[in-house]
Amino acid sequence: MDKFLEEELTTLSSFAEGKTELSREQLKTRLGVVGAILHGCASVLPFWYDEEKIKLIETVVDLEPLSMRTTTEDEKQQVTYKGGNARKAIISVMDQVQV
Repeated sequence: MDKFLEEELTTLSSFAEGKTELSREQLKTRLGVVGAILHGCASVLPFWYDEEKIKLIETVVDLEPLSMRTTTEDEKQQVTYKGGNARKAIISVMDQVQV
């Protein structure tokens, strides 16, 4: 994941900070690549639990993500980005870009 996501997130972060200029088409392409990466590996990206959940509405339904085991414990695999949580890294950059 580092191989493909690094350039996209670095460029988008630079764009959000005003250090890099991107045309509308270039921005759309880079966001599309990040979206395709997310879509392709979503089932093996780890969730994170180190932050408080956002309560949007009152509910009696447990909002914890479903955990489906598709491998044995010995084969448990997760896709990371720079050794950390890929979802969180992507969300951090997307938050910068949208501001």
